[in-house]
Amino acid sequence: MRPIGNLEFGIGNCPVSRFRPFAFSRLPFFATFLLLLALPSCGNPYDQAMRRVRALSNSPNVRLIPFGKSHEGRAIPAFVVSDFKVNSQKKARVLVCAGQHGDERNPVWSVLSLCGKLASGARPDTLRQCVIVVAPIVNPDGFARCRRLNAHGRDINRDWAALETPEARFVHRLVKIWRPHVMIDAHEWTEPTLVPGNEIESPPTATRAQSAAMLILARGVEQRSALVAVRCNPGGNPSLFHRSYAAKGYAAFLVETAAGASYESKRRAYGSAILTVARAAAESRARAVFAPESRRFCLSLVAPYLEGLPPDPLPVNEGFALALVLAVGYCLLVWVMRSGPREADTRWSRRFRKCEVAAEVACDPLASGHSLRPLTSKSWINRRLRARYAPAARLRLASGS
Repeated sequence: MRPIGNLEFGIGNCPVSRFRPFAFSRLPFFATFLLLLALPSCGNPYDQAMRRVRALSNSPNVRLIPFGKSHEGRAIPAFVVSDFKVNSQKKARVLVCAGQHGDERNPVWSVLSLCGKLASGARPDTLRQCVIVVAPIVNPDGFARCRRLNAHGRDINRDWAALETPEARFVHRLVKIWRPHVMIDAHEWTEPTLVPGNEIESPPTATRAQSAAMLILARGVEQRSALVAVRCNPGGNPSLFHRSYAAKGYAAFLVETAAGASYESKRRAYGSAILTVARAAAESRARAVFAPESRRFCLSLVAPYLEGLPPDPLPVNEGFALALVLAVGYCLLVWVMRSGPREADTRWSRRFRKCEVAAEVACDPLASGHSLRPLTSKSWINRRLRARYAPAARLRLASGS
């Protein structure tokens, strides 16, 4: 090997760059290392959404509802957002669902983002006046695969009349228990459409009074957001979420955003629609008009979710608690042993030779003035007694023992 300048060395008569073998031989290693670092951040979108739900559950303003199960066994999360220190009997109840179509992800992230702000106390007036029930991922199987349909190949937003899918049945139970005053179903267009892309749709209802009151709510959202209030065609599919429940006496709205819009614009549109509808429902005195079915609400069914919980106990160091328990247990053990009957144990310790005690042992200077007794569990603790019997080699036993 002969150096050629400062950068090259020779193998035979062929000069080769010193840094070229280093760079290319280690390139696969660095590529693999970077790939391993990137793998945790490229997880399933459903798992990422569930981590955000678990993070929300740490807030005192959020309480989880027992989750449902999808066709493939995935959890369908649901939770309540409110100020639980305020009496919830007169609060407006708002139900928000998103993610019926697994390929519509922006509504899911937008709803979770809004719930995160509410949980942190960003809108205390809304939490004091409203109880918001959220089902952010109605179709977890489709959301995990970025597919519109569920794992059984059914469109959940066409199943609210028959209720054949487990996802629709779970949300239906939420509706029957909470009897919300207002419901919002969040969607987004994935392709261009002839109707307004950013819209809040008011479906036909059973009565004209209810339809008029719902249209007033939709126009209030139109004034405060970038959404256009649209009246649904009476000849439309009645099995959609908002149309099915509006026909049953609920104030249900469809909120959609246009294809190609940025996530920030979609997030603002969903957030403003939900907050505006919640505020209007809390301040309105015509709840029985636009949501007559809400009068069948039974507070006792949801009392465990709304009642104030006792204050959290003071934090206790786990190591200190364990040491305290062990100390108390040791004291109790010593007390039981000392208070028990004083009976000599006839079993000898394995550390000493088992033998008979003859009368000649009393003449030994080491045993003068003492009587040889078997060791017991009590006498074993006594150091002086243990030292007395321990040197067995020094103890001269009588012959034949």
